[in-house]
Amino acid sequence: MHGQLGGMPKSSSSHIRFTSNVLRSLGIVNDIVCLALAYLLASTVYDLTTGYYYDKRLHWTGAVILGVNYLLIKVSRDGYTMFRGQGEDVGNSSLADFLLASGLTALVILQLGMMREFSRGMGVYFIAFGIVLLFISHIAFRRLIWLLMDRGIVGQRVAIYASDTKIVSRVLQMLEIERLPHLRIIGYADDRNRTEKNPVNDIKYLGGFDALLNLAQAGQLDQVILAL
Repeated sequence: MHGQLGGMPKSSSSHIRFTSNVLRSLGIVNDIVCLALAYLLASTVYDLTTGYYYDKRLHWTGAVILGVNYLLIKVSRDGYTMFRGQGEDVGNSSLADFLLASGLTALVILQLGMMREFSRGMGVYFIAFGIVLLFISHIAFRRLIWLLMDRGIVGQRVAIYASDTKIVSRVLQMLEIERLPHLRIIGYADDRNRTEKNPVNDIKYLGGFDALLNLAQAGQLDQVILAL
């Protein structure tokens, strides 16, 4: 568009930062850790309170199957978007997913004719600890993510490329309605001479395409919203 691209300058970021895409993976890891810890707690409490023999390898396999079912259900409905701040859910839907996964796992065990080999007490402890840990961890994890977003460690820096300030204002209103705290608008841009240069809701005018290109090369811009 405006001349040839030069060499890519080094990023001017002064600290490590991640895009919001990492939140999905962190959410999955958080759930896996919670379920593993729930099994360990259930096993410990069951040994202390009941003490009956149970096949630990078989029960661990059942817990893994339950965990896989839970993750598949949650991923299938895009349940990890809540960690980006979208929606009001703080973990209730995840608990429903966990209970559904528990029911499906119980049906599989029943169809295999292995229900008698499983300890009901151990199963109840595991489900109870799983519910508690998932609920608490999701609240704590979401607060942590909001803190990281507020400090600019996690998130995406976005510029709006629009033809006039009215369109910029509409885009900002849409983003506010959609609740996307992981997006940080750094400004708006346009190459047209008739474009007003005034800030819109404290969002400054950056310049034209060259300004966006320089920001991207300097590592200060992650995405551009085209609103023409």
